[in-house]
Amino acid sequence: MRRKLSLRIHREDHTADFLGRVFLGVDDKEAALALVQSYLGPQGRLKSVSLDGDELHVGAEVREFPEESRNLLRMGREAVRKGRPRSALGHYEEALKLSPWNPDALKALGRLYYRNRQSDNARKLLVRAREADSADATVLALLAEIALYDDRRLAARGYLEQLQQLEPDNVSTRSALARLQPRDAIDARDRLADLPEPPVDD
Repeated sequence: MRRKLSLRIHREDHTADFLGRVFLGVDDKEAALALVQSYLGPQGRLKSVSLDGDELHVGAEVREFPEESRNLLRMGREAVRKGRPRSALGHYEEALKLSPWNPDALKALGRLYYRNRQSDNARKLLVRAREADSADATVLALLAEIALYDDRRLAARGYLEQLQQLEPDNVSTRSALARLQPRDAIDARDRLADLPEPPVDD
């Protein structure tokens, strides 16, 4: 079956991949559309694209088998509970083949990769999960954690600020942001201290 898909793609998540070229202003509109279509994958059909500052809004249709995908996702979660991560990995990968933009499957596989210290693979999947469901606080928290693990403090702060907008009363998020900001201020002060003194006018 076909399902309508509405994606919110953020520039900061694609600074190091081919889709980032769309945000840089590809001269040829057809080339830009081809990049977005390629990102959707062979099961997706691009319907609309609009660029709004640092966000790309994509409307599409995706061909999928949702019921089968949900069953595999359930089997994968059961395998995780039973301590069989390899089996879970297979179930999650198959779930995504049947429903490539299923945010729950993207999140489950991303989390499993992160637990196995494959942060690059985890981040790519979780970014897609965020694009498919921008209101998932767990995905934002995982992306912030991965950014901190990779020592990308600015990215981590961005994810945490978005998480705080979703959950303003979340004490853990406020605490994490408070720990990040003083360090950023120290770094900024150190960078300013390294600048040469301006020449003195006689």
